[in-house]
Amino acid sequence: MRSFYVENLLEEVELTDEQNHHLVNVIRKKSGEEVILHNGHGCFGDYKIKDIRKSRTILEKLNTKKQDPKHQVDFLVFIPKKKYLDNMIAQLCQLSVQKIYFIWGDYSQKYKINFERINLLIKKSCSQANNFHLPIFEQIESLRDIKIDYKLKLVFDNESDSNGDNLNIEDTKNLVLIGPEGGFSSEERTAFSEIGCQSVCLPTGILKAEIMPSVAMGYLIGKGLKA
Repeated sequence: MRSFYVENLLEEVELTDEQNHHLVNVIRKKSGEEVILHNGHGCFGDYKIKDIRKSRTILEKLNTKKQDPKHQVDFLVFIPKKKYLDNMIAQLCQLSVQKIYFIWGDYSQKYKINFERINLLIKKSCSQANNFHLPIFEQIESLRDIKIDYKLKLVFDNESDSNGDNLNIEDTKNLVLIGPEGGFSSEERTAFSEIGCQSVCLPTGILKAEIMPSVAMGYLIGKGLKA
């Protein structure tokens, strides 16, 4: 069932603007039908359409439920080319990532990031995936700005000597680092060692940054990550 983000799961909720347009003109819902509303913090509920019009829709709450996080994997992304950023964020939301760090790498393409637009994209992407936990988005200046004590910090690096055979994925807080197509500088690789990162070289060529979130999560699932 299609879901929509709202700040508060009130007894009666009004949808307007883009959300109402999607409800009325895209998925063509009618009065009496049901949709899911969520607040981005794991709470969601079934709502019945009470009154639907071109400009706004009124929905009434039927119930509320709680969705637990699906896993404990966060991602740190070295900012990719601008054309890949939106797709990467959408993937991370679909993969139910709880926290996304962004950092400028030595080989990152420099451009201005519109954080307001990113927040809108996160809400839309999570709703499309029925992921009711909006990820926390944080831009950091240095790897040392990471305050969470992750059990595993894993970086995918095509110049690593490790194939990951001895990697152990536990059901604890894990952090995955993925970089731009240009790779990592020697200074960045030194910083990885200083914060205790394990590196893995995938048996592939150089992959586009836009597909790396899905590749990385697939790798972790193959290594035993469980929901």
